[in-house]
Amino acid sequence: KSNLNQVVQDTLFVLRIRMMHRNIETRIRLNQNLPDSWFMPSSLQQAVYNIIANAIDALAESGQIDGLIEIISELIESKEPGDEFSQWLGLTIGDNGPGIPEEAREKIFTPFYTTKAGDKGTGLGLSICKRVADEHNGRLELESREGEGTCFKIYIPFLTEPPATAKE
Repeated sequence: KSNLNQVVQDTLFVLRIRMMHRNIETRIRLNQNLPDSWFMPSSLQQAVYNIIANAIDALAESGQIDGLIEIISELIESKEPGDEFSQWLGLTIGDNGPGIPEEAREKIFTPFYTTKAGDKGTGLGLSICKRVADEHNGRLELESREGEGTCFKIYIPFLTEPPATAKE
């Protein structure tokens, strides 16, 4: 079993220097009562890393001086009819950067698609994030408004027992 909050804290530890150098404020609201669950922590950490690193890059490239990244973890009761899982771990990562242009949003999870200039990105980060969510029987959602910011939401099932295909 693993803890989603620990994944977030480990990822922020790795990225802390990049955020400090760019003077990015972080608001972290992790549900301290979040129970441990069965998931692949290393792959989930890779997804969280990619999303936060993209937010850092977007804030830096825009030249924004009051950059903010907000991270929220929660346990969500399912309200969807016919939903296979009754509870979900939810992680919201949002920023107040330039946002993603509307024409890019439908392609953003496609491998090798990037909005970054020149040699600054491979276009694999968000496709990996989508794959990680899919591998966990979860989902990855995007909300973005140009000039206002971007928000990614990762939802993975809360599991008290290991899945039949547990890899870690």
